[in-house]
Amino acid sequence: MADDPDKKCAQLVDEIAARALAAVEEAPDRLTLDTDLVRDYWQDFPRRWAIERLLELAEAGEVDLAVTRYIRADIPDAPLRDRLDELPELKVRETGGLFTFGVSRLDGPDVFGDAAMLSFENAIAATWKPSKGKPPDSRDWKHLHTHYALGRVRFLTWDRGLLELGELLEPIFRLGVVRPDDYLRERGEKAPTDSK
Repeated sequence: MADDPDKKCAQLVDEIAARALAAVEEAPDRLTLDTDLVRDYWQDFPRRWAIERLLELAEAGEVDLAVTRYIRADIPDAPLRDRLDELPELKVRETGGLFTFGVSRLDGPDVFGDAAMLSFENAIAATWKPSKGKPPDSRDWKHLHTHYALGRVRFLTWDRGLLELGELLEPIFRLGVVRPDDYLRERGEKAPTDSK
């Protein structure tokens, strides 16, 4: 008896789905770094250890680190501006941003935004104030929106206002905004100040 084509097709679909699931489970976490992490790393701040550990994980292929193109607007002055071109050597990729008519190229790295995210921003941006830190400015929203549009896993920042905003974004958009040391603890890593 000849092989049943429907059965073969179903088997093929199952095999493809299993491979896709395995690839997703093995893929490194796609993390977006806020500008403050890059500044801390280059300015040798005490919390630099967290960024150093993330860079080690990126070198080992365990995480995929990126910054959005808006980092260039956040760091417009030398000497740090001149160091932005060093990011690829650190295994930190620069993504595009949100597609902007008259600025973005159709074949460029910018991505289309999400209408729900834009509506959320428009609804709360003018009135929402965090209990700690400063409210996000337009570049903060662009960093977060681009991170979301690119489907990245976690947005890492020390910014208290963004962390509090993340508590509002997570249940609606599944957009995780966390401190880098908290992300590392999620992975079972210990901070230099953690007790043994």
